[in-house]
Amino acid sequence: MISILGLAGYFSLAIWMFLLGNLSARLGHVTNARPYFWGLYVAAVLMAFSVVMRLYFITRLSDSLEAENQFLLYTLLTNGVAVISVTLALVVAWFYWSWLFAERE
Repeated sequence: MISILGLAGYFSLAIWMFLLGNLSARLGHVTNARPYFWGLYVAAVLMAFSVVMRLYFITRLSDSLEAENQFLLYTLLTNGVAVISVTLALVVAWFYWSWLFAERE
Protein backbone atom coordinates (compact mmCIF):
# COMPACT_ATOMS: atom_id res chain seq x y z
CA MET A 1 0.00 0.00 0.00
CA ILE A 2 2.84 2.39 0.83
CA SER A 3 4.43 1.66 -2.56
CA ILE A 4 1.26 2.64 -4.38
CA LEU A 5 0.98 5.84 -2.34
CA GLY A 6 4.58 6.60 -3.26
CA LEU A 7 3.48 6.96 -6.86
CA ALA A 8 1.75 10.21 -5.98
CA GLY A 9 5.07 12.06 -5.94
CA TYR A 10 6.04 10.86 -9.39
CA PHE A 11 2.57 11.57 -10.72
CA SER A 12 2.70 15.10 -9.27
CA LEU A 13 5.97 15.64 -11.15
CA ALA A 14 4.23 14.64 -14.38
CA ILE A 15 1.44 17.11 -13.67
CA TRP A 16 3.98 19.81 -12.82
CA MET A 17 5.78 19.24 -16.12
CA PHE A 18 2.52 19.45 -18.03
CA LEU A 19 1.55 22.71 -16.29
CA LEU A 20 5.00 24.17 -16.86
CA GLY A 21 4.65 23.19 -20.51
CA ASN A 22 1.40 25.14 -20.70
CA LEU A 23 2.99 28.20 -19.06
CA SER A 24 6.02 27.95 -21.32
CA ALA A 25 3.80 27.71 -24.39
CA ARG A 26 2.07 30.93 -23.38
CA LEU A 27 5.38 32.63 -22.70
CA GLY A 28 6.77 31.41 -26.01
CA HIS A 29 3.74 32.69 -27.85
CA VAL A 30 4.17 36.16 -26.36
CA THR A 31 7.93 36.33 -26.88
CA ASN A 32 7.91 34.53 -30.26
CA ALA A 33 10.33 31.92 -28.92
CA ARG A 34 10.96 28.59 -30.59
CA PRO A 35 8.55 25.85 -29.49
CA TYR A 36 10.93 24.07 -27.12
CA PHE A 37 8.04 23.72 -24.68
CA TRP A 38 7.13 20.47 -26.42
CA GLY A 39 10.05 18.99 -24.53
CA LEU A 40 8.12 19.56 -21.31
CA TYR A 41 5.15 17.65 -22.70
CA VAL A 42 7.47 14.81 -23.73
CA ALA A 43 8.98 14.83 -20.24
CA ALA A 44 5.48 14.66 -18.71
CA VAL A 45 4.59 11.68 -20.89
CA LEU A 46 7.85 9.95 -19.96
CA MET A 47 7.17 10.52 -16.27
CA ALA A 48 3.63 9.18 -16.67
CA PHE A 49 5.11 6.13 -18.40
CA SER A 50 7.44 5.68 -15.44
CA VAL A 51 4.45 5.84 -13.07
CA VAL A 52 2.56 3.26 -15.12
CA MET A 53 5.58 0.94 -15.16
CA ARG A 54 6.02 1.32 -11.41
CA LEU A 55 2.37 0.49 -10.87
CA TYR A 56 2.66 -2.50 -13.19
CA PHE A 57 5.72 -3.86 -11.41
CA ILE A 58 4.18 -3.26 -7.98
CA THR A 59 0.89 -4.99 -8.76
CA ARG A 60 1.91 -7.76 -11.15
CA LEU A 61 5.54 -8.66 -10.71
CA SER A 62 6.40 -7.85 -7.11
CA ASP A 63 7.13 -11.49 -6.27
CA SER A 64 9.40 -12.12 -9.24
CA LEU A 65 11.62 -9.05 -8.95
CA GLU A 66 14.30 -11.07 -7.25
CA ALA A 67 15.51 -12.33 -10.60
CA GLU A 68 18.38 -10.11 -11.68
CA ASN A 69 17.18 -9.52 -15.24
CA GLN A 70 13.76 -8.37 -14.05
CA PHE A 71 15.34 -6.09 -11.46
CA LEU A 72 17.44 -4.49 -14.21
CA LEU A 73 14.34 -4.07 -16.37
CA TYR A 74 12.48 -2.57 -13.40
CA THR A 75 15.30 -0.13 -12.74
CA LEU A 76 15.58 0.97 -16.36
CA LEU A 77 11.85 1.37 -16.95
CA THR A 78 11.10 3.20 -13.72
CA ASN A 79 14.14 5.08 -12.45
CA GLY A 80 15.91 5.43 -15.80
CA VAL A 81 12.91 6.89 -17.60
CA ALA A 82 12.18 9.17 -14.62
CA VAL A 83 15.76 10.51 -14.67
CA ILE A 84 15.58 11.19 -18.41
CA SER A 85 12.23 12.91 -17.92
CA VAL A 86 13.41 15.20 -15.13
CA THR A 87 16.63 16.05 -16.99
CA LEU A 88 14.73 16.94 -20.15
CA ALA A 89 12.27 19.08 -18.19
CA LEU A 90 15.09 20.86 -16.38
CA VAL A 91 16.94 21.71 -19.60
CA VAL A 92 13.82 22.97 -21.39
CA ALA A 93 12.66 24.98 -18.37
CA TRP A 94 16.11 26.53 -18.12
CA PHE A 95 15.93 27.72 -21.74
CA TYR A 96 12.51 29.26 -21.26
CA TRP A 97 12.75 30.69 -17.78
CA SER A 98 16.43 31.63 -17.30
CA TRP A 99 15.63 35.28 -18.01
CA LEU A 100 14.10 35.46 -14.52
CA PHE A 101 17.52 34.95 -12.95
CA ALA A 102 19.17 37.57 -15.16
CA GLU A 103 16.79 40.40 -14.22
CA ARG A 104 18.41 42.96 -11.94
CA GLU A 105 17.29 46.40 -10.81
